[in-house]
Order: sequence, then structure tokens, then C-alpha cells
Amino acid sequence: MHLLERFTTLLAPDDCLVCGREGALLCDTCLRSLPCPAKRCFMCDVKLTSPAIGCPVCLAKTGVTELWAAVQHTDVVSRLVAQLKFYGNRSAARLMAQRLAVLFPTPVAGVLITNVPATNQHIRERGFDQAALLAKELARLTGLPYRSVLRRSGRKHQFGSNKDTRLQQLQGAVYSINPDVINGRCIILVDDVLTTGASITASAQALHEAGARRVDAWVFARAGRQN
Repeated sequence: MHLLERFTTLLAPDDCLVCGREGALLCDTCLRSLPCPAKRCFMCDVKLTSPAIGCPVCLAKTGVTELWAAVQHTDVVSRLVAQLKFYGNRSAARLMAQRLAVLFPTPVAGVLITNVPATNQHIRERGFDQAALLAKELARLTGLPYRSVLRRSGRKHQFGSNKDTRLQQLQGAVYSINPDVINGRCIILVDDVLTTGASITASAQALHEAGARRVDAWVFARAGRQN
């Protein structure tokens, strides 16, 4: 925790978004109680038996070998994500990374953590990339290395667009900046919320083009149906 952030937390600690208990945006009990993601493929909606949220057929279209989500997107989750996405609240990033780190299989040695990139316009407006903050916290908790290896061009706002439109907008928009770091590596690709999967697909494609041996995606929340 940064010194200024630690000092601010001591002066004005966060209140739990669910129960109101002082001390954190989500207390330990409420963090553990966040709903698990629906056991259905995020693309074709087929029922799944594994904890992952993509069937093999649909994952093959994304370039991702495995896709994991920590929680289902709910009102409380939306408020927690907003603290990270719009305010750069690092305590939100730590809570989200904590839930990510404890739910998923232990990665093999030698993997690299990176993030789905935001547009330069959003980074300038907000002063940060929320997925990068989340990925860095996940790297800190797991002890795995983090590198920023992707960039995203373009300014089009994707909210509300369907998957095909999003994929068209992202065609060629995500590119690698450190191919030597990516080549031959297994990559964990981190994002805050999964909706259509277009950003994950475009990022995975850029990683494979740079020589990644395997790409897995870890997202904090998945949108859509809850059962």
C-alpha cells in the first residue's frame, strides 16, 4: 500500500459496500459471499461441469485455452468495479485480486501476467488503466511477474455494442509492444469484467501473433445470466 493511501485509510477507512462495517470496501465475510459465476459458456450458453466459463468450441474462437471468472456481475460487484474503474481505488483492486488469486488453479512456473489494455484516451482521462492495476495486484499476491505488453489504439466507445460490432472495432486495434517478452511464454490475461469477450479475443490474438505459447484469461466478473 502506498504511504499516502495508507495514511488516508487510517484517517477515513472505507465502509463495506454490503454490510456497512468499517475497514474495507468489502469485509472478509461479504467478499467471500459474492456469487460464483454461472456454470455456462459465456458465448453459447451451454451448461458446463468445470469451473471455467467457456466450452472448448467457443474458446477455440477466442485464442484462449482457459477462461476463468471469480464472481458473477451483480449490483454490489458493479459498485466495487466502479471504485477501481472510475476512481483508481487500489483497495478495490486488492480485493478483486484476492478473490481471483484464491479461486483459480496455481499457475505453472514461468508464466507472465499482463492485462487487456484500455485505450490511450481512457488512460489519459482517468490517469490509469484499471485492468493494469488489477493485474499488478494479482501479480503481487501470486508472486508471478507482471509486464505491460499490449497497447490499444482507437477511441470508439464499446459499451452497449454487440460482440460482432466490438470485434470489428477492435480488428487490429490491440497490438504487442514487447514481442521478445511474449515469445514462447504462457500468458495470464487479466481483465475486470467479461461481457462479449471481444477485448479478450483481440488481446489473445495479439499475444499469439507475438509468439505466446498459451494464453489463459482471468477476469474478476462475468456479466450476463446468473444461473
